[in-house]
Amino acid sequence: MSTRATIHFESRRTQEYDRETGTSRTLDEPVIETEAIVYRHGDGYPEGLGADIVRFIGEVRTLRDTRLGDPAYLAAKWVVFDVLEGQAGQREFNEEQRAKGREPYFGEGRLEFLGCGIVMEDPGDIEYRYHVLCDGKVGSIAYDGGYGEKWDEHGVLSTLEGVTA
Repeated sequence: MSTRATIHFESRRTQEYDRETGTSRTLDEPVIETEAIVYRHGDGYPEGLGADIVRFIGEVRTLRDTRLGDPAYLAAKWVVFDVLEGQAGQREFNEEQRAKGREPYFGEGRLEFLGCGIVMEDPGDIEYRYHVLCDGKVGSIAYDGGYGEKWDEHGVLSTLEGVTA
């Protein structure tokens, strides 16, 4: 059985804009808002998907890109990263199947992936929910584990000061 998970790419809002007056005010407490959610069908455990996210952020932090504080932009980069990683494993599996004289299991086209996608909300059957705070340098990665309404496991995977995978 697959361990389904979602990754919430979040921003920290410290200002509130008033449309009527056209002015902004500083909030007493910052507000964390989810701006993009990505679903992953398998290996959602912290030692699987969690380690992949930490590795991804480590790579992202080496980029000379001013848009990494944009949660939707970073989520799009994650989808490309995750699909390319997954397809490499699928190609390897298909080669093993061919070597055994069997038909390949996975499709081999660029769009032949099912395990990753953008969603509007968490599906009802996820077991882990990850939170990636995108505040310029990507500030932290945390997760909630459980099932449905019961989230009884929580942890911080990385504060990303010394990113490890």
